[in-house]
Amino acid sequence: MWFGLMALVMSAGSVSATPIVVDGNWGDWFTLSLQGAESLNHNNWYDNRVTLSNVNIRTQVDPENDANGGQDFDIEQIFYYYDDADPNNLTGGTFHVAMVTGFNPAGVQNLEAGDLFMDFGNTGTFALAVAVGTDNPARFENAWTNSGAPNWTTTTALPPFTPVADPYRVDEAQPGATPFAGAQVAWSQYGKHWFMELTIDVDGGIEDLLVNEQNGGGIGLHWTMECGNDYIDVNDDTPFTPVPEPATMVLFGMGVLGVALRARRPLC
Repeated sequence: MWFGLMALVMSAGSVSATPIVVDGNWGDWFTLSLQGAESLNHNNWYDNRVTLSNVNIRTQVDPENDANGGQDFDIEQIFYYYDDADPNNLTGGTFHVAMVTGFNPAGVQNLEAGDLFMDFGNTGTFALAVAVGTDNPARFENAWTNSGAPNWTTTTALPPFTPVADPYRVDEAQPGATPFAGAQVAWSQYGKHWFMELTIDVDGGIEDLLVNEQNGGGIGLHWTMECGNDYIDVNDDTPFTPVPEPATMVLFGMGVLGVALRARRPLC
C-alpha cells in the first residue's frame, strides 16, 4: 500500500511535456533522421512526431498538396499546441507552432515568406500575426495584434495563383497594428525540407479564447508565401484542455497521499 502510494506520487510528479527550445531543431517534435525525412511527403509527418513527450500536439495536413510550383513552394504540415503554466486559472501560457515546408524562408526566386496569422478561439478574425520570413531581419520575430479592426490591413499574395492563400503579410504601418511581445521564431534546413518552430507567450484573455468554448475555443492559423502558390490553414474548433505542470501534479499526489494516511489512522 505504502509503496503503491509513493509510486503514484512520484509518477504524478513526473508527468510533463518536453519543453520546446526555439532553435530550429526538429528533435523536439519528430523522431527523424535526415535520411528518414527525405522520403516523407505531406501526409505522413504526423506518424513520426514525438508522441511520448508532447502528447497535446495537433496537426493539419496541407490541403493543396503542392498545387503549384514543386517542392520549393510546398507546404506539408503544420503542428501546434498550447502549454498552460497554470491550468487552474486564466493566467496565460505559451502557444507553440511548427511547420514543415519546401519553401526557403529567405525567399525563392525573389519571393518572400509571409507572416503567420493567428485567430485565437477560431472566431473568424486574425487577431495576431508574427513575421516568420527571414528576408528582413528588421521584421523577423515581430508580432502585431489586431487592435483596431477593420483598420489593420494585410497585403495580398502576388500574383494570386491561389486566391484563398490571402492574407500574406501585415501592413504594420497601418493604424490598429499594435506591437505584441513574446514571439520567438527559428528556421532550419533538413535536406529538401525547411522546418520552422515558433512560440508566443499569451495572456489570460487570449487563453480564455483558446480554452473556453463559449468564447470561441480552439485556434485558426494561416500561412503562405508571396506568390500564393501554396498555403496552409487551420480551423480548429476544439477548445484546448489545460494540462497540469509537474508541480501541480506533485501537489495532487500529496493530496492523495494525505487522504490515504487519514484513512489509515486508528479510530478513537
